[in-house]
Formats: sequence, C-alpha cells, structure tokens
Amino acid sequence: MAGQESCLRPVKTDRHVIEIAKARILVEKRRAKVLTKPKIKSCPVHAFLSGAEEVSVANVRHAAESMIRDEGMFTARRNADLIWGCASRTLIQLAGESALVQIGIQIPVFAMTDRGKELILSRVRDLGDQLLIGREKLPKIVRGLHPKPLS
Repeated sequence: MAGQESCLRPVKTDRHVIEIAKARILVEKRRAKVLTKPKIKSCPVHAFLSGAEEVSVANVRHAAESMIRDEGMFTARRNADLIWGCASRTLIQLAGESALVQIGIQIPVFAMTDRGKELILSRVRDLGDQLLIGREKLPKIVRGLHPKPLS
C-alpha cells in the first residue's frame, strides 16, 4: 500500500471532500454539500448518533455539519489525532497499520498520535461498562460487525 500513506496526512485547505456512509461530501467554508447519495444502508454508529436506522442524504449532511460545529473538523480547530474507520476497508487497513491504539470493532477509531491515544484513554476512563484490554496486531476486524456494505 505504498504511496497511500499520504491520505492520512492533514490537509491545509478550506476545501475538503470527505466520505460519510459512502456518500461524497464537499466541505467548504464550514458548509457541507452532499455530492452523491450514501451507499451504506445501515450503520450502528449512525443509528446511535442520529436515532435513524436508515442512512439518508439529510442525515449525512447533518453528521458533517455536526462535526464542523461540535468538533471543529475542517476548521483551524481540527486535529488529525483520531481516525474513524467507518465503512472503508482500505481506510481501516491503512489507519490500523500505523495506529497506536484502536478502540471499537464495529466502527473502529484509531489513535494516530500520542494526543489521540490520550483522548481514547480519557474516554475509556469515563466508560462504566466492563472492558477487555489486550495486545493485538491492528487493525482488529471481526466480520459481520461493520456497516454494510464494507468496501
């Protein structure tokens, strides 16, 4: 996968083309415009965050706008410390190979920096559930648990 590592570097521009639920979205000047319809039919994280079982153009736009507003994504406040694997087998593989930590299996989140690792460990401290923490080669993928279709 040589040559593809550059897709993990932060881009210094105010124009971004991103993917959410396999829909291409143009983010420019803090606004999101959905360019293509989502190809993902269902996603556990999408259902949890939006309350909607099915993925739609409106929900994808809302998700992008929420990332801009709430997390500072695609603004000067952004950081490249964490990468969400979502429904991209290629992104999961690339990010997982160089990640410091992976949290989650359905929607893997990868810490790419020490700051990202601290963010994940902070989140783990806040969880009230039982946890299993172990050492394993990343990425950890379990068939059948990811958004459908995983491509």
